[in-house]
Amino acid sequence: MEKDLRIDGLKVVMLSALLSEAIDDMKGTNLYKQNIKKAGNNFQKMLEPFVKQVDGIYESNPELTLNLFRETEEFIEKVAKFNLVDFAMMNQIREAYTKDPRKFQEDFSIELKKINT
Repeated sequence: MEKDLRIDGLKVVMLSALLSEAIDDMKGTNLYKQNIKKAGNNFQKMLEPFVKQVDGIYESNPELTLNLFRETEEFIEKVAKFNLVDFAMMNQIREAYTKDPRKFQEDFSIELKKINT
């Protein structure tokens, strides 16, 4: 199977932006000090080139970009609260989708949110 570098690149850009935002959210807390603070600051500097690419992606399709960011961020927040049963269930849902994406999408439609301008 040939890898789609555009998708891989988009994932890196999106997750880098979300991680950078999460690091920013952690600043000022008791968790963000000494080695963690140093590593977080250094890592954010390393991510800057990827995070800057978000502007180009956003300009090409703002609605899709915002929806992808929102959905990814919401999913990450939900996964952080998963227990073992939740992981098993998500794995089975993923298998059902992989087996027959068209049927799965008929049963579970995806809703994108409109941007309020």
